[in-house]
Amino acid sequence: TLLAGIIGNCFGIFSTSYNPNVHWTSESKNIIVENNLMRPMTNVTRGVMWLMEQHCNYYMHGNTIDTYLYMSDCEGFCFHAWGEYYRLRAAGGNKDIKIDMTSLITRGNAYHDEQPYKNTSIRINEDASAGVDNTFSGWFMYVVSGRGIGQKRRITGNGNNYITVDSPFDCELDETSVISVSSAEQFENCIITNNIVKELGRGIYWWGSCFNGIVDGNTLYGNSGILIEDLSMHYTWKHTWQYMGHIYNQIINNRMVRPRGFCSNYGVVGASGGTLSGTTTSLIIRGNVCEDDTVIVAKPLSPASDGLNYTGVIIEDNMSIDCEIGIEIDENISCTLDKNEFKNVENEIVGVGEHTVLL
Repeated sequence: TLLAGIIGNCFGIFSTSYNPNVHWTSESKNIIVENNLMRPMTNVTRGVMWLMEQHCNYYMHGNTIDTYLYMSDCEGFCFHAWGEYYRLRAAGGNKDIKIDMTSLITRGNAYHDEQPYKNTSIRINEDASAGVDNTFSGWFMYVVSGRGIGQKRRITGNGNNYITVDSPFDCELDETSVISVSSAEQFENCIITNNIVKELGRGIYWWGSCFNGIVDGNTLYGNSGILIEDLSMHYTWKHTWQYMGHIYNQIINNRMVRPRGFCSNYGVVGASGGTLSGTTTSLIIRGNVCEDDTVIVAKPLSPASDGLNYTGVIIEDNMSIDCEIGIEIDENISCTLDKNEFKNVENEIVGVGEHTVLL
């Protein structure tokens, strides 16, 4: 039994320091969190389970989050990204990767802000070149779109127009390949199954990145539901949060009732956020029961200018009961819907576009 008080967490693991004068990093992997009772005890408890990035291979099963008092801004199962991320287009190679530095997303072509809790930062000069060799050494590269999608390597060095990784990719990257370069390993292989999450702000929540995540058989009451949120181009004051992305995730067989979300009385099951293309790839939302204004979502903040925001979204065999909106998607995503059922739902499906397949 884990109890949390003022500004605390029942279970928290950090990978970096909030103190700008202290620099450290840590990794946590292969962790089982099973059959615990977790109880926030005040209305200003900050979080129940708070995990910062650089963590992989979590198995969370059979836990109960049972709050003593309701609090709006309190996270349940929270995966929280924080470090530096850059989105680049590759131009070839499978070990020494040619990159197009001019494709790096910036706001107003300004340099990237240096984050006080990190030792490294990339600054873009007037020619949009990397400026310093080996800026990315020790970082991670993910192929998030195009040829080679879904692969990850560790970076061993870089120059102004290339990045070297620790082992060759399974195929040659090409001009269709979009890569995400990140200072921390992203959340990978996290399984959340058969937990009960009661009244608080966020229920099950990825704030940033989610790779190979499975959310299966959980029951949620009185919170915001299950959300995978992309942060690309989301916060104007965080220049380094340009691209994170989500690949190969499943939200299946969960039940959400009586939502009471963060700043709203709606709940969600699905993915949202982001304004760049390819931010969510291969997302399955299947077999969920969503009641009392819980909306199944696959909706970016705004359409990407260079392609589809989300690709390979499947929404099938879900049940919506007593909702204003059953399923909300977007015209700028590729999405297949099949065998979803609706009972007392005012607007069954919102946002159908030319890339929507209704079976």
